[in-house]
Amino acid sequence: MNIPETKPAIPSPIGENKQRIDAREKVTGAAVFADDLQFGAGLLHARILRSPHPHALIKSIDTRKAAALPGVKAVVTGRDFPGYLGLYLQDRHIFCRDRVRYVGDPVVGIAAITEELAEKALAWIDVEYEPLEPVLEVEFGVSETAPLIHPRLGEYEVASFILPAPGTNIPTTLRSAKGMSTTPGRNALPSLSGNIVSPTSSMSPSNRTSPSPGLMRLVRSRCGVVLNLLSPNVT
Repeated sequence: MNIPETKPAIPSPIGENKQRIDAREKVTGAAVFADDLQFGAGLLHARILRSPHPHALIKSIDTRKAAALPGVKAVVTGRDFPGYLGLYLQDRHIFCRDRVRYVGDPVVGIAAITEELAEKALAWIDVEYEPLEPVLEVEFGVSETAPLIHPRLGEYEVASFILPAPGTNIPTTLRSAKGMSTTPGRNALPSLSGNIVSPTSSMSPSNRTSPSPGLMRLVRSRCGVVLNLLSPNVT
């Protein structure tokens, strides 16, 4: 006679009180948080020198005075990081190399033994800029007369769904469709298309876009971009 094997029942946590494994440490104040960690005298403090211009060429960067200050441990510029970054459109450096594209664009990084010294070192960095015409309006940014914020837009590595338009400030075009079609076998009737552009200072086409609503929310949260239907196409 074969006796069927019975598996132990898995208790359900629904309706039961479960003690948090870190409850005692937190209520007694013994829990250690990131701000409680002490790194000792080896801790360095970093500061970044940022662009004061919305659009400009970088003619030269002189960091020798800052690097010579006692207590300054590192000075980095775009020369140290030549590669491009970007989630779906790789169009930016960690530190700007040849031009800045918005006010606040990172240009030089400093690491020093104190916050005060790191701040002081920033003042000893000399950056020569050649200011260029900025793009401050969406309509102007996609016009033929607008200066190119990314002259090498067509050379960047992009995801398959990113469609940059070289020679413009448009990094991609978004097309979305919704509805029921009167044509058998098709379910997309009304459609709307438009360009994705950035309204911020220099309208840098560093926008990450795709037809995904989730991605669009990410773009909006990170880059402040808007969907501008300059030439809506409804069919």
